[in-house]
Order: sequence, then structure tokens, then C-alpha cells
Amino acid sequence: MSSRELDLEDLYRLAAGELDEKRAAEIRRQIGTSQENEDTWKTIQDESDLLSLMKRHLDSLPTEDSTVREAPVLPDGYRFVKVVRRGGQGIVCQAIQESTERTVAIKIIHTPEDGGSAAARMEREFEIVRRLQHPAIVRLYDSGIVAGMRYLAMEFIEGKHLDAWLEERQPTINEKAILLVKMCRAVHHAHQRGIIHRDLKPSNILVDEQGDPHILDFGIAKPTFGAIELRSLTKTGEFAGTLPYASPEQLSGNPDLVDVRTDVHALGLLLYEALAMRHAWHQHVSIADLIRAITELQPTPLSEVAVGIDPDLEAIVARALEKDPDRRNPSAESLERELLRWLRGDPVEARGAGRWYLLRKTLAKNRLFVVALTALFLVLVASTTVCWWFWKREEDSASRAERAEEAMARQKREVEQALQEHLQLGDVLKVRALLVRQRELWPVGPDLRGPCEKWIAGARAIKDNERVHADALDRLRSRALPYSDAEKQRGYPDEFQSLLRLQERLSRLSADAPEREEFESMRNELEAVISLRLHWSYADSSDAFFEEQLGRLLDLLFDLDGARRSVQDRLNRSREIIRRTVDDEHATWEDCLSELAAEPRFQGVEIEPVPGLIPLGRDGTSGLWAFWHVESGGRPRRDEANQRWIPGPDGGLVLLLLPGGTFRMGASPPSDGVKLGQPNIDPWADSTSGPVHPVELRPFFMSQYEMTKGQWRGFRARELGRRPPGLDDADRLVLPVDNVSWVESDRVVRALGLQLPTEAQWEYACRAGTSFVFFTGNDIASLRGHANIFDEGSCGGLAVIHQNKPTPDFDDDYPFLAPVGSLKPNPFGLYHMIGNVAEWCQDWYVAYLSHPPRAGDGLRSDPSSRGRRVERGGSFVLVAKLCTSAQRHHAHPEEALQSLGVRPVLSLR
Repeated sequence: MSSRELDLEDLYRLAAGELDEKRAAEIRRQIGTSQENEDTWKTIQDESDLLSLMKRHLDSLPTEDSTVREAPVLPDGYRFVKVVRRGGQGIVCQAIQESTERTVAIKIIHTPEDGGSAAARMEREFEIVRRLQHPAIVRLYDSGIVAGMRYLAMEFIEGKHLDAWLEERQPTINEKAILLVKMCRAVHHAHQRGIIHRDLKPSNILVDEQGDPHILDFGIAKPTFGAIELRSLTKTGEFAGTLPYASPEQLSGNPDLVDVRTDVHALGLLLYEALAMRHAWHQHVSIADLIRAITELQPTPLSEVAVGIDPDLEAIVARALEKDPDRRNPSAESLERELLRWLRGDPVEARGAGRWYLLRKTLAKNRLFVVALTALFLVLVASTTVCWWFWKREEDSASRAERAEEAMARQKREVEQALQEHLQLGDVLKVRALLVRQRELWPVGPDLRGPCEKWIAGARAIKDNERVHADALDRLRSRALPYSDAEKQRGYPDEFQSLLRLQERLSRLSADAPEREEFESMRNELEAVISLRLHWSYADSSDAFFEEQLGRLLDLLFDLDGARRSVQDRLNRSREIIRRTVDDEHATWEDCLSELAAEPRFQGVEIEPVPGLIPLGRDGTSGLWAFWHVESGGRPRRDEANQRWIPGPDGGLVLLLLPGGTFRMGASPPSDGVKLGQPNIDPWADSTSGPVHPVELRPFFMSQYEMTKGQWRGFRARELGRRPPGLDDADRLVLPVDNVSWVESDRVVRALGLQLPTEAQWEYACRAGTSFVFFTGNDIASLRGHANIFDEGSCGGLAVIHQNKPTPDFDDDYPFLAPVGSLKPNPFGLYHMIGNVAEWCQDWYVAYLSHPPRAGDGLRSDPSSRGRRVERGGSFVLVAKLCTSAQRHHAHPEEALQSLGVRPVLSLR
């Protein structure tokens, strides 16, 4: 038995009694062959109290492939092929789904249908993964019970586990990085839908023949909605994951610390293992030693254990493996971008932004350009020298002078062509800069006209060169190697195989066969498709480089078209915004401002017409003035029955002008002498909700409703210059936008000339002059008709994955999201301040005492913080006690959650 076979998994299996008698005897014999093995075994036995940490890990480990003859009982509609793997809790079979004739994998667990954590994990996995649609995440088709056992039917992947694939294929460093990029994209896709995997490891990743990864086993994934983890299958303080691939926060015993950066840490470990061809903690054999390494130590630097690892890649891995989550990449997408930067030769964020480092990277990446310019200089010098020499000999030979002139002209043409090719690369950088810049050209208004005009002029200058770039690309491709069958198959794998089969059938048909004409027509169609070449090969590597760059430039110019339409539209609207919303609405503004000036609550406040807003009238509930935010959509329609304006599928935001004033922020729990019913007393308040303190705010505008999916999509359409993909169903467009990160939410509302509310503004608006637990009163029953929360009516959709019991004796008629404005408002006329979706705030999540509110808007900022942002209001997945006026929640700024949305505000200048 090799030393590789005697590993931790064998020893854990032996200690847990998971090995058969023969295998156990082999392991025991191997233990006795060295003192080191005996010491390791004794350590594991002595730490029996920690073995429970590995219980789930052992259950998930595969055994050797099996092709047993006796077929297991499969669900109806599936045809057995073979047993792929047997494990401690069940088997995995390959089968054919008869209705579709597709090959599937069926996992069957030996635990009875009504018991066992494995059964619960399987049920939970199906509920989670069916929400995920990504090519690198194994799809789930079906689940149920067969012969009293639970089963899961999933996509069948012909491939190997990541570690076996790495050992067999021995991919290059670049290929390993590309593989991790694909994994990062899949993990980020899950994160955007509120799913944290928590158990990324080689045995949960299959790599197919094309080198594409497929992520498995979301059985212990953590669905996150708002600030609360939905129903967990592990108890508080219990470890969830696989110990060698765990992050420090997973071992903390506090599940609230586990977020998307936990998966980033696991991706870092997988990248380390792929590059080093050994696990980061391979030398730590005992569980106690392994836990200490995970929480306290750093892995051996990659440059010391692997050949060819440059400092940039090593820095990327080191950042992903930081012990402190705040020092890691904030998301899987961030890690993906770092790897792509490294693959392109760009500077990476993990190395910082030193001038010499950036200069060195720039020169290294553009080595061909630098070499070409140097060569150009030398050619010019040589040309001058040659011409001078021929000129000196002119009196001796007129023919030599003629040849010198021809040589000079030829070299001039070559130099000009080389210079043109290299200068075209500069347009790639210019287009990229323009595309980045156009995302900053907001909000629409008079100040935007100059920047938009300058941007359009720059885009036009580059666009005018498009024909030149296309001709240069055609010239390059004319020098390409012949279009080979290998390239055809690479570009059109399915069509190429179909063509081969057709040609084979045609070769067997006689000339007068009746089906020959139809087959020849099909062949001609396939040949026409395949003739459209997608890939070009070159004898000269520099030609391949320039072809790639010019192809990329033409793709970017296509994107530039949409951006140019968008910027032109912004320019047009910027030119007319004053006329449309102020000049043309002069009488409306006069009426509005005169009424506001007469109100005591606005005395002493200077209010002027606001470009971009049009007064609508007074809200019927609160009497506050409502305004249409023109840039966010069409004119809201009047709801006469409720004396309000509602946006509808295409309508813009409705802003209410809230009066300023001083209010008492926060809440405290009841105590001796302080009882429920007194101001700001909340039985569910915790230490983060207080202390109660006064905050003074200036008047400000706040959206009467949560921002809708229609308003969000409308902005994206204007930004892209085209309609973004997605559903246009009117019923969906009036739902609140969700699944948006703080970073993206802040960018979008700022582009609309708005802001996210400060936490103080949000609580002031929610309370609306009240000091109760909820703005409706101190008891949960008072919320009826006002809030969409996790209640008894939600159980059908959420009970499978929710950790809390629903709010008792409460049903708001909405198991999931409710259309904006569908329930009753608070005294300010604001809808869904409690429940539906939680709402991002500007503030960092900081303690009240250590961070006093800013005068005017109450913002609590912490420039040194790299932590989490505040979210308020609770949501449809939280019970009532977590949705109080003072309850604080938080999330990572780049985390996009399915129960977290946006309610913009606008400061009164």
C-alpha cells in the first residue's frame, strides 16, 4: 500500500467504523509500519470528541466505481444503465429518462423517506438548485421517493472529480486559472440568487472532457434572504462543511459570519491545490492541528512548492485565503476578475497600485508594441543609412539610385503598415475607456451636456475608423493558414459530426436513390454554415495576436453603438430637462411652492423647483406633496379611490416630500420601571438597536413605493441603448426589484440623481411620527393589512428552507413578493416600509454610540470600514419580530439577495 493510500480519509473511516473488515485490516497493518503512522492514529483516536466534525464529510466520500449486475429499483420513467458509485448512505446510478431519452444520474439514499439528515439535505438541495440555471452547475430534474427511499435525478456528467482530473490531465497554469474562472462564474451565479455553497471541494466538482467544471452537492448550502439564514440543517454552533476546505468563520460556531466570502476562501483553496498539486494543509494530519492551521496559520507560499508561479498569481491566491473575510475578495465575481486580469497580463488588485509595478506590467503586456516601436525606429535609421549610402553612390550608378528609391519606398510602406497595425491597438484601449466612462455620465441634467458632447465626439472619431479596422482584419485573415477540418470541428462540433454522417450515408446511396436529393440539400446547407469561419490560425504568432486584438476591437465597436445611442439620448434629455420639468410646469410649481410655504412644518425651509421632478398633488393619506421623478419612467396614473398616484408597469417613481424634524431613533427592551407601551420600547430590541438617541433631519424626498422591476429595467434599457434581456410581463414589472447588491443599487440610484436613504432617514420615514414597536402599534396583530411578512400563508413556498416558525395567526395573502402599493401605507403615506423586501441604506453597519449621525441627514460613515451595509424593514421571509421599526440588519455590499431591494431618496438642496 502506498503512502498516498494511507491518508486522513482512510483513518477517519477506520475511526468511525466505516471500513469493511478487509480494508480495515489493511489500514491497521499499514499503521504499524512506521512510528509516524502510529502517532497519527493515536492522535485521531484521542480526539474522538472532534470526530463528529467529519461525520458529514465521510458520508459524502465516494467509493470505487461499480457496475454491479443487479439493478436497483428506479422511479417510473427511468431505465437503469449501471451503478456509478456506492457510498455509506446510498448509491448513484446512470440511467435513461425515457420521456426525453437523456442520460441522467440518479442518487438514491438508504435513509428512510421520513428520517435522517441525508434525506433532509436531498429535499433541501432540490428546492435550492432548481432556482439555479448555469452551465457549470449540475442541473436537477426530478426528486421523490422510490421503494421507500429518497432519490434525486440530475444531469449526468461524463467526467472526473477535480483532483483526479488535475492529476491525469496535468493542465498548464493558464488552463488551471481558466478552470477557476469558470467555477467563479458559477459560484457567483449562485450567490446572486442568495445561495452560499459552503462545501466546495474537489469531490463536489466534476470536470468533463472539454475541461469545463460542474459543481455538485448543494445539500448544506446556505440560502440567504435579508439578514437571516433560512432553515438550516445544522444546529447553532455545529460545523457545516468539509474540514480541510473550511474557512475560519465556518469553525467559529456562528453561522451569521458565513457569507459569500466563505465560498471565495474555498475557491482560493481549490486554486492553491490546483497550482501546488497538493492541499494547502496537507502536512496537518490531526484534527486539532488542522483546525489550528485553518484559523491561525498561513499555507506554505506557492512559490516555494510549485514551479512557474509568478508573484501576481501568488498574491491573488493569498488574498482569497485571508483569515479575515474583510481582507478577501468581496465576491466570487471579484476573484474571477482578478484571474482574468492576470490571464491578460494586466495589473492585479492583490498586488496594490505602485507606480513601478504598474509601469512594469504595462511594458510587459505591451512587449510586442514596445518591440515594434523599437524596430520601427531601427528600420527608419537603417532606411536613412541605406538611402544616404545609395545617394553617395548615385554619381557612380543611376541604376543603383533607382533601386535605392524602390527600396526606400518599399520599406516606407512596410513601416507605415506596421505602425498602423500597432496604432489600431490603441483604439481598443480608447473604446474600453469610453465604455467605462459612459457608465459615469449620469444623472441627466444641465451639467451633463458638456461631458456628453465630448464623449460623443470621441466615440464618433473612433467609429469613423471602423472600416479601416475591418479592412486591416481582412488583410490579416488573408494570411491565415488554410481552413482545416480540425478548425471546422472546433467551431461547429455538432454540424461537423452531422456532415460526416451525411457524407457517409451519401457514399452508400446509389445515384438514383430517392432520398439522395434531400440528403444532398441537407449536406449543402451544413457546408454553407460550416464555411463561415470562426477561428483563424497563423504561421506567425504576431499575426495571431493582432487578429485577436482587431476582432476584439470590432466587437467593442458594436457595444459602442449601443452606448452611443444611450449617451445621445441622455444628451437630448439633458437639453430639455429644465424646459420639461420646470419651465413647462411653472404654474404647477407655483401652486406647490405657495402651499408648502404656508405649512408650519416647512416654515424656514427654502424650496425651489427641482429639475427632474414634476409636482403631482397631495397624497390622500398623509396630505404630503407627491412628485413624479421623470427620469425613472412614465407619468404615474391617478388612483382616485385611494387618492394617490401609482407607477404601474412603465411608470416612474413617486416621491413624497417629508418634513424635517427631530425624532428619537432606536429602541430598548423593557426593563425595571420601563414597560412596553412607553416610547421606543421594543420587546425584541437587542444591543444593536440602541441606545435610543435624538436625530435631527432636514426635509427630504422619499419614494412612496419600493423601486419596481419595471423602473430598474427601464433605467438599464436607457443605459445600454437597448432593451435588456428578461421578462416584460406587466404583473412582474410592478413587483419590487430584488436580487440587487448595494454596489449596483447605489450606482443606479445615483445615476438617476437620487440616493439610498441613510439609516436615520429610513427609520424616521418608517416611524412617521410614531414611537411604537411598529408604526401600527405595539402588537403584531396591528400589522394586518400593512405588511407582507413570513406568515402562515407563506409556508407553502418557504417552509422547506426556513429556520423560523411563521408569524402565528397572521396571513397577508402574499406568500412571496407583493406588488408595490398593494397593502395599506404608514401615516406618511409610504407603502411596505415593513416587509415585502428589505431596503438598502447608505450607512455602514456600525454602532450608534461610536458613530454619531451627521447633521442634516443622519449618515453614519466609517471610511476605514470594509464591512457590511445596513438593510432595514425586514421582508417577506422574516417573521414580525425581525421587522420592527428599529430592527437593524446588514449584508455584504456585493451580496445580491432575493428579498432585498431599493427605496430611493432625494436630498432637498
